[in-house]
Amino acid sequence: MKQKMALIVLVILLGLTVGCKKKSGEDQSRMTTPESPAIQESGGANFPVSPPEDIGSWQAYQNGEHGYSVKYPSSWFFLEDACCPPPPGYVVLNNYSTKQVEYASHQLEEGVQGVHFSCLYEGKIDDIGEVQHLKKEGESSRELKINGFDAIRFERDMVPGDSSVKSVSYYVVDGEKGCRLGLNTPCDTCEQIVSTFVFE
Repeated sequence: MKQKMALIVLVILLGLTVGCKKKSGEDQSRMTTPESPAIQESGGANFPVSPPEDIGSWQAYQNGEHGYSVKYPSSWFFLEDACCPPPPGYVVLNNYSTKQVEYASHQLEEGVQGVHFSCLYEGKIDDIGEVQHLKKEGESSRELKINGFDAIRFERDMVPGDSSVKSVSYYVVDGEKGCRLGLNTPCDTCEQIVSTFVFE
């Protein structure tokens, strides 16, 4: 009987230890770990996107004006003359060039990938006019968490009736400000970049 009681106490203590969060200056729910994918469905189900294992070799982009950071592969480029507005209002990361004209003229070629960020939003997800419009239009959507931040993902055909290339938009908010993260599919790397997005 004493052994059973000791075993029950041990199991309870282990459960409490595993369930406790470490306290630091930051909410641990916003930290990415291999056990906790960076993008999760609302309610905790896993969305099949998480940062790649070699993310340690990736570059980091920090946007001081809009208060976010994101990581991207070392072989990718920051579009220096993106517009409109220019960075830091509108930021493009891509695997082709640092120049707008070069990237734009090859953007639709096979293998050319890019993701763009614009942070012109305030409030909660449902406060964003574009989100309201897309929901009203019945666009396919999923409510998510990206590194602990509320997000919604919309996906639609780039050309009506042709599902081979889709436009994907994420809207991410921290309760005060929000950003739209846009990409065209197929672009697994773009989804992985999105999974590293954090407000700072």
